[in-house]
Amino acid sequence: MSKRMHVRVIVHRKVEFQHAQGKGEGVLLDLSLKGCGIQGVYPSSSGSQLRLQLWLPDQPQPVKVELAAVQWIKNNQFGVSFLTMSPDAQARLAQVFQLLLEAQQQP
Repeated sequence: MSKRMHVRVIVHRKVEFQHAQGKGEGVLLDLSLKGCGIQGVYPSSSGSQLRLQLWLPDQPQPVKVELAAVQWIKNNQFGVSFLTMSPDAQARLAQVFQLLLEAQQQP
């Protein structure tokens, strides 16, 4: 298995996704500024593209990822990389990510 390129934080929050075959939802397992891991059934294959809505802590509305690509699928989990997000969504993601990172690094 290759080493991850970006720091990730553990988070268990709702995520909704939309793909060519329909819609689904799952649980966000981990998060970086460039991607995330999701627990949920994804009916397609690696390389597929989808849209995401990430329900993150302290955010009244979901952070929307306009375009993401599935990097791997194993059992009922899959990983995605974020390809396109609005500047506002990127800023909100960065703010929440930093707070989660700081919280997880405290003893």
